[in-house]
Amino acid sequence: MSHSGMRSSSTSYRRTFGAPVLSPLSYSSSSRLSTSRHLGSPSPGPSSRSSAYRVRSSTPIRVSVDRVDFSVADAINQEFLTTRSNEKAEMQELNDRFASFIEKVRYLEQQNAVLVTEINQARSKEPTRAADLCQQELRELRRQLDLLAKDRDNIQVDRDNLAEDLSFLKQR
Repeated sequence: MSHSGMRSSSTSYRRTFGAPVLSPLSYSSSSRLSTSRHLGSPSPGPSSRSSAYRVRSSTPIRVSVDRVDFSVADAINQEFLTTRSNEKAEMQELNDRFASFIEKVRYLEQQNAVLVTEINQARSKEPTRAADLCQQELRELRRQLDLLAKDRDNIQVDRDNLAEDLSFLKQR
């Protein structure tokens, strides 16, 4: 059902039947009639039209019955109906895919909303806990700093005492 080779900017009607041509039975003043139409080959442009003429609104066109080939018309009609049913099936498939994408987007939006609320809850809890942890760590480091300062002072006193003892022993 995929027409990957036939995808283009024109519609399948134009691919099948070429540029639109007004009916030869219309009575407008600028109607054109394409007389060189072949089954399965779309009209590429004005170069394939062998005769184009103006129809006056006051003069009706008379089409002789012996020129109309109903087998070609039936074949074109069948091809059009097939193309139309294929287009309908493609549109239904694309519509189903589009609906599934919409459902997926809605689901992801719901998940996103849940995650946003979880993030907001975590942020509201985190600063108090983080601040408490930081304060506790600072207290511990200050306590260790005080202990080290006391140890340093004791070691300096011991050093000074040993230096005095050494100088006393040297004098003896």
